[in-house]
Amino acid sequence: MESDKSRTLEAKNNASRIRTAIRLMDKVYDEEYGCEYQDKLKELYGEKVLDWWFQDTGDGTGSSFLKWEYEKWDNFAEIEKVQKHLFLESKNKQKRAHKLLWDFIEHNIQHWWD
Repeated sequence: MESDKSRTLEAKNNASRIRTAIRLMDKVYDEEYGCEYQDKLKELYGEKVLDWWFQDTGDGTGSSFLKWEYEKWDNFAEIEKVQKHLFLESKNKQKRAHKLLWDFIEHNIQHWWD
């Protein structure tokens, strides 16, 4: 679309919008917004806050529970509350980003031809 052979005057603008859509797709489908809560938790409580391990259930079946590092900490209840809040915030931001991406594509796609 950006070549000298393009047929429309808006070809360069359309190509720019396509690149914007691709960047937004990368952000949305790489779960960039959905995982923000992890970085925020690490900022607040340190790098080890989301370390985890498997703890055997003790029932002899070989099954186990996923346990978080912060479950051993004195402020476990606080961290758990903050983690749930930040997780929901990130999940909602991810949903909004997904909607905005497809609204952007819907608004522009009819012009994405040369």
